[in-house]
Amino acid sequence: MTSNDPAPDKTWQPMPVAPPARVLLPHQEWPTQRPELVQTAFRLLIALAVFNLAFAIVVVAIGKAGFEPLVESALLESGEDATASAVSLGATVAFAVSLVFALVPGIVYAGLCVPVRNGHNWARVTVTVFAGLHLAERLYQLFVGDAGGFVVVLHIGLLVAALFCLYSKQARPYFRPETPAN
Repeated sequence: MTSNDPAPDKTWQPMPVAPPARVLLPHQEWPTQRPELVQTAFRLLIALAVFNLAFAIVVVAIGKAGFEPLVESALLESGEDATASAVSLGATVAFAVSLVFALVPGIVYAGLCVPVRNGHNWARVTVTVFAGLHLAERLYQLFVGDAGGFVVVLHIGLLVAALFCLYSKQARPYFRPETPAN
């Protein structure tokens, strides 16, 4: 008898191809309609994605040359020599970091808005973790950085509103954790 042979007293059945469907606990009921706040969170996530991708377009439009005066003034304020190579390297790094900080959130929010709208709890948790990190970065920009105040405050407002909608009392039952079928 090999390891692939079925046990003599049991019927052999292949392993299921798909994971088991979500199972509701006896006291749970699946909402028949999507709560309006979930739809609002979906719209806010799309707005955040568009906002970040538009910021990425602005960063590309400014280009590396747009960061050179900022880097040069930062070097001079810190007492460092503002050589051409140092300014060029600093502008390149600033350009790359700004582009990443604009593109990654936009892509994440765009990619997770549909799973959130469909009630996947893993998507809600992922958005929450990422939005928390993004919120910390935006608060740092607001209080320490010299980024545009109104734009940063608008972005923070969108983030907080999306998280509020995802965790409101109306939306919570729509996002039920997946439980294995027994």
